[in-house]
Amino acid sequence: MFFDLYTAVIMITLLIILITAVDIHNNRLMSRDTARWAILTCVMIGLSTSGEYVDALLNGSGLTWISVHIAGRFVEFCCAPVICIALAFAYGSPVNGEVAIRSAFIHILFELVCLFPGLVFYVDEINLYHRGPLYPVYLAYFTAVVVFAFMTVIRKGKAYQTDVDQVLFWILTILVTGVIIQFLYSRIRIFYLCMAVVNMLLCIRNDKTMLQVDTVTGLLNRKCYDVDLAEHDGDFMLYLFDVDLFKQVNDTYGHTVGDICLQTVSAIILDAFGSYGQCYRIRGDEFAAVVEMDLQQQVQAESHFRQLVKDAMEHDERMPDVSFGLSRHRDDHHIRSLIDEADENLYHNKMAGRKK
Repeated sequence: MFFDLYTAVIMITLLIILITAVDIHNNRLMSRDTARWAILTCVMIGLSTSGEYVDALLNGSGLTWISVHIAGRFVEFCCAPVICIALAFAYGSPVNGEVAIRSAFIHILFELVCLFPGLVFYVDEINLYHRGPLYPVYLAYFTAVVVFAFMTVIRKGKAYQTDVDQVLFWILTILVTGVIIQFLYSRIRIFYLCMAVVNMLLCIRNDKTMLQVDTVTGLLNRKCYDVDLAEHDGDFMLYLFDVDLFKQVNDTYGHTVGDICLQTVSAIILDAFGSYGQCYRIRGDEFAAVVEMDLQQQVQAESHFRQLVKDAMEHDERMPDVSFGLSRHRDDHHIRSLIDEADENLYHNKMAGRKK
């Protein structure tokens, strides 16, 4: 009865993997590189799940299937850490990604060297699985790549201003719960089911993120701006930014340089104001930031912004100046008048800059 339930868990896991892989294949929001890593994540989960199922099926079954049993466990031990590395590249923004990839190959070589001496695991003469003396080394490496995976996902979230939201917290909780349950109750094998669910949820979360950001600059898009501004209350500030004479950049240097210019401006705005709130590209060469800051922070942020723009213009003569206007919202302030005030200040600053 217990094995029948476990078989059902395996079938559900493989079905989730299949559904996720098909969705990734048909997904137009994902880049090719992201899709490849996401598909690899599905494949690695499938192989690890199959290896674990072989162990459950053959453990203690007699001499006939010892080699198959060993092969199944070897596949699982090799593939399980690769799941996390592939997941990091699919849904995260890894630092030192080449090191992570090399570590996966080194780990597979380590498993191969340890296979016949039974240092990580071994199967005895009656076909029973046992952990070897170097199993803690495997466990430590696997824990490290799990942490690496979620740190890269968090890092990408910060880059897209989504940070560590409740959804990501509960996704991580699913994975941790699977690890704890399998550690405390070794017969309840649901870890790869949890991994399949986590992979599917991260895929959905990735799509949601891509729908919220501007494809050129990576800042939040106009829809997010309208929603956030309408729902924001209390005391906050609205900054509106405009790239001066941006049409001349496109006409003189082409749209490719224009896009580079917009990306530079977005990076500057995010660097100067991102720690105080959210930054947006609202149309063409116009940007916005909705922030909460005191007077000292305002002075520091604006000074830092001007210095970054100045540095960018000195570094690249094609880079134009950027003007901004601002207004402060209070409880009795209407959103429309807030925007009009910031827009009027932006216009005056732009004209003053041109005269200067």
